[in-house]
Amino acid sequence: EADLSQRRELSVQLTQGLEESARRYAQRQQELREKLKEREHALADLQVQSDQADRQLEQRRHEHPEEVERINARVKAAMEEAAQLQDQARGMREQLKKLQDKSLIDFKP
Repeated sequence: EADLSQRRELSVQLTQGLEESARRYAQRQQELREKLKEREHALADLQVQSDQADRQLEQRRHEHPEEVERINARVKAAMEEAAQLQDQARGMREQLKKLQDKSLIDFKP
């Protein structure tokens, strides 16, 4: 009878131990599932960011040559305008010199 009592006690302890192990396993499994969901969400966010970066890069690749062309056109226009202004300034200096010579007024110090 003592042996039977010990076996029952051992059976109860083993059952309780197994139940506790099962609870810990279930809890750990739930924690891991939550962690997996968090990481999947983080991965999805990173994939969205990566896709956006890829689209921006592709857009910049297309825009860059156009942007360079626009800048070169602006530089060319500015150079042409500068040349025109230099021509105008040269013409004005010549007119001023003619007027000075004509009026015999010396504006030079």
